Amino acid sequence: MPDLYRQNGGAPAELPFEAFTADGQLRTDLANHPDSAAECGFALAPPKPDDTFDEIAVWNSVAETWVMIERPLEPELPSHAEVFLPITPRQFFQALALPPYGLITSQEALDAVKTGEIPAVMQDVIDGLPADAQFNATMLVAGGQQFNRDDPLVAIFGASQDMDAAAIDAFWRFARSL
Repeated sequence: MPDLYRQNGGAPAELPFEAFTADGQLRTDLANHPDSAAECGFALAPPKPDDTFDEIAVWNSVAETWVMIERPLEPELPSHAEVFLPITPRQFFQALALPPYGLITSQEALDAVKTGEIPAVMQDVIDGLPADAQFNATMLVAGGQQFNRDDPLVAIFGASQDMDAAAIDAFWRFARSL
């Protein structure tokens, strides 16, 4: 395990390649220039103890030392196949409106479910599609009975919101929980 450093009393971490001094001067290659690392407020931290089967080492910022705590249980993630189960329009639009997403208003979510009104952020994406794809996309969003994770429109809309595949999967899990 590489040496860990504390910057200005913070939690131990690997030494970055570059950092700034208190007066704003950039220092690089800190691992090979200990004086520069010290100028940037880095000090060698106590070595981290090895994790065991039952315990893991965590930094106690009050005591400024490593402590061993019981290893937390790993959460069970849904299988890949479960992520791809369809969701209803209600689940989809409700998830879009709720935190942590908040991509549409609650009124837009209600309108989408009640009348098929397409939320503005989604309409913008549909309007950006090639003309021959806009009709099918509009029909799916306004009148679909279910949404499928593997539909190309889901990836297009996700990308328009800076969501990668993992973020879209997380959204899908959230929507399925509603």
